[in-house]
Amino acid sequence: VEMAGRYADRWSLRVEEPMTVRIDLTSQQFDTWLEIRDQGGSTVAVNDDAGGTLNSRLVEPLAAGDFVVGATSYLGGETGSYQLLVGEAADCSPVGSLDVGDTVQGTLKDDDCYWEYGTLADNWSLRLVRSISFLD
Repeated sequence: VEMAGRYADRWSLRVEEPMTVRIDLTSQQFDTWLEIRDQGGSTVAVNDDAGGTLNSRLVEPLAAGDFVVGATSYLGGETGSYQLLVGEAADCSPVGSLDVGDTVQGTLKDDDCYWEYGTLADNWSLRLVRSISFLD
């Protein structure tokens, strides 16, 4: 299959219930390009370079339904082997609460939440209360 001048493989993805999926496309032979399209052909998400690499990663909340995952190269005419990994994304719920002035220790691990462009993250909740002063 050719996609906008690029060779591409298209894979069917069925999501049984709403979830956030993580899709990694890696290759040592070409600069990867990854995309998700809905059944109508509309683009849901795309990624070129994730986490400062030439590999691609998407972390995307999807409704239940059928999707198409496109695995291709950034540049036209590139070919080679690749690995495509699809799974449920890590839980991005806050790992704890912070108050102003708190200091915490944390460790980023491969199974942590991913932010846009593939960076690892520990999410913390912070409650701020606005103080209002009234003058006579």
